[in-house]
Amino acid sequence: IYRKVEGQELSRIVDDGLCRDFLDWCKENLWERKRLGGKEAEQFNLICRRFYYDKTLDRINQFYRVTGQHDRAEVINGNQVSTLTDILNRLDWTYISRGIPSSFHGDLHFDNVLLSRDPQHEQRFCLLDWRQDFGGIIEYGDLYYDLSKMYHAVTIAHEAIKTDRFNVSVKEGHVSFDFWVNNRLLSCRQILESYIIENGFDLRKVQLMTHLIFLNMSPLHPRPFNLLLYYLGKLGLHKLTVESNGA
Repeated sequence: IYRKVEGQELSRIVDDGLCRDFLDWCKENLWERKRLGGKEAEQFNLICRRFYYDKTLDRINQFYRVTGQHDRAEVINGNQVSTLTDILNRLDWTYISRGIPSSFHGDLHFDNVLLSRDPQHEQRFCLLDWRQDFGGIIEYGDLYYDLSKMYHAVTIAHEAIKTDRFNVSVKEGHVSFDFWVNNRLLSCRQILESYIIENGFDLRKVQLMTHLIFLNMSPLHPRPFNLLLYYLGKLGLHKLTVESNGA
């Protein structure tokens, strides 16, 4: 239950200044680091691995069952891409699962943020639709997951999906897709990338996790959006692993 707050969805009005203000607000008001002891830290990394690796495999298998698609090598937007199994096997899951324990939102993107116009609301921003837990942990989660959720939402705009402004074609091992791009969000992505680097986070890790998020989302949506998410995730991981000769 939420107290009614007068405001606007940040996704409708965000610009460069609001994007920077929101990131600064998150740093000050949301992302409170948690200090974990040795065993707690080990347990947290184990939970991160289950959350990122085990859940990803489950979701991918769910996607195959729902769509009837199979894992295979194929050409995606002109790129020769190996099987998803091969790509996932090239990732360093220990690296990906080395999270930063912190208070977090869990589904952090501009559609879930209100810019408050309510004089009785003490904060400028109001967050909606919080994730209930992180792999069973209620008190905190992985800060990298919040950063990756934001990155995914400035890569492909929810507005493009809501208005069917995307295309995807799958024919005999050849896949092509494209989607409408919101220039304001592209500018926000550049700001987010600068923020990640300037604050000592790992941009490539955020990008890897973002494409894992696309894969995880794919079985949860109807056709053809599920195909777009799957191939967007697969192609993104392929490019990230090929460009660095492995994760």
